Amino acid sequence: MLAVSKATLGASEWTHHHRGAFTKTLMRTTTTRRTLSSSSSSSSSSFSSSSSSSSSSSPSSSSSKFSLPKMRKEVVVGLEIHLQLTRLKAKLFSPARNFGEVHTVHAFDRAEPGTLPSPVNERAVACAVKLGVALNAKCERVSEFDRKHYFYGDLPHGYQITQHRKPILTGGRINDGVRVERVQLEMDTGKTSTSTVSSDDGGTQTTKKTVTNVDLSRAGSTLLEIVTRPDIRSEEQAVETVSDVIQMARYLEISDANMEDGSIRVDVNVSVRNGRKNEGESFDDDDNDDFRNVNADSSERTEIKNLNSLRSIRNAIKYEKERHGRYLDGIAGAEKVERETRSWDEKLNRTIVLRSKESLLDYRFMKEPDVLPIVLTDEEIERAKNSVGEMPKVAFERLKNLGISEEHAKFLSLHPSSVKYFDDIVSLCLDASMFSSSLSNEDAKSIANFVCVEIVGALREAGVSTKGKPPFQGIESKTNLHPERVRDVLKSLKVDKTISGRMAKDVLKVLARNDTRSIDEIIEQDLGGSLISSQENGDGAQNEAATDKDSQSLDAMCQSVVEDLVDEREAMRKNPKVFGAFVGEVMKRTRGRADPKQVSATLRKLLDEY
Repeated sequence: MLAVSKATLGASEWTHHHRGAFTKTLMRTTTTRRTLSSSSSSSSSSFSSSSSSSSSSSPSSSSSKFSLPKMRKEVVVGLEIHLQLTRLKAKLFSPARNFGEVHTVHAFDRAEPGTLPSPVNERAVACAVKLGVALNAKCERVSEFDRKHYFYGDLPHGYQITQHRKPILTGGRINDGVRVERVQLEMDTGKTSTSTVSSDDGGTQTTKKTVTNVDLSRAGSTLLEIVTRPDIRSEEQAVETVSDVIQMARYLEISDANMEDGSIRVDVNVSVRNGRKNEGESFDDDDNDDFRNVNADSSERTEIKNLNSLRSIRNAIKYEKERHGRYLDGIAGAEKVERETRSWDEKLNRTIVLRSKESLLDYRFMKEPDVLPIVLTDEEIERAKNSVGEMPKVAFERLKNLGISEEHAKFLSLHPSSVKYFDDIVSLCLDASMFSSSLSNEDAKSIANFVCVEIVGALREAGVSTKGKPPFQGIESKTNLHPERVRDVLKSLKVDKTISGRMAKDVLKVLARNDTRSIDEIIEQDLGGSLISSQENGDGAQNEAATDKDSQSLDAMCQSVVEDLVDEREAMRKNPKVFGAFVGEVMKRTRGRADPKQVSATLRKLLDEY
């Protein structure tokens, strides 16, 4: 939103400094004293009048070149994040369906004559307050709606109902480095798309024309627009900030926040500034972030609209940073940077102009006459605070404290469904007394590895798509890998020791295909039976789970392999690594049902006798 950005980011923060602009002009037009001496008298007088401001950059009388100190560059980025509240069943000002795959369009959403907005959706207000609690923002006791006028095909009313003057939330932080200016409730627009159609004039020629289609399914849906301060200094920090908002929305259960589906869209405001700072110094002042207090030359602000992927955000900022930098450096042929609105072209891998500053929209904000203000009570705010549970960073730290690796803790904490899936499995294992007393670090690490590696691998092999989506969301409806079944597999592996790690993987693959048989039936029918064990474990302890038949079968199998692999026995005298061939042959003949540790112990004992 251009108007919002102008008001919130402040004109001073995007000011083009005239002193720096003059120095930049000199950099473009002259590099040597010869060029300066041949300049017009007006240019010389202009230089003289500004000598006091650029004396530090003037060359000495003996120098043959005119040069300026090399300026470091810093990108300045502010975000406008549009989060659609997909968990609401109705739209913001109409009772139309807003949940699931099918959206309906109410008469008000189509702007039919005589229709008026319904009272504001109370669930939408509650979601906004929950987000405010998570952001540590100020929940305004009274907030109001405004009309933002502009004309476009996907906006039937000719205006959007938003909160320009009195938003519902102010202040707060997304993370340690990025502050929030405001959060406002607003009505979403429709969606336009283009297609090419062919028409036959009845003769021999067929003409093609481009048709613009307007889809009003999402028109009137609830948006929360999060406007940040211009605190972001790199494309990676911008991506991290948007990722934090996505996680926050999912943990609060107010939105699916899927960029692929358009339920979160981002506008990026970019400027680049020069600063004559030493490498060890910072551009920033902790007490004042006004750009006018920095000895710098800042480019005009550019807004890139409707970015719908993290990759697009990263690439768009990187492209604009380089484009602004070339202009500030005065590189020949550099594109002039002006105050304008752009869009990102994924195919061309560049931004393209939508509107220049001469055609910037005047939104003509006015108070919405048909919607009452939102008045929040202390009880409503307190209720929202109590409804906010564990947030992503807290979940990440808790998982790490359990002894889980940082990689797996980060993977699990990406989505609340993943954390819940892991917690449910751990809880069921504790209820089944699978651990000696309490959950140890090794137990937690083992279960996390089982979930993050083995189960995810089984899902992928079974063709259950997890790319770009939370891997365990709705897993009970797609597969038979619900927590109770996973607990049973872990019990067979860790406690009963009736299956090996390799066999456990095979069981998971069967369950990932939504097989409803019991674990024992899968083991007997698909794997040929339970683990073949020896009377003695690999570490020398007695194995109580082994039967005499198992022991005799495994010992006999190992004896047979040692007798058959004559050449390998001889080769092993020179190369001990050949021992792996004996283990592999036993595992092959037992179809993976033997414990590799027990097989290794038995084989070594037999080979020592030769």
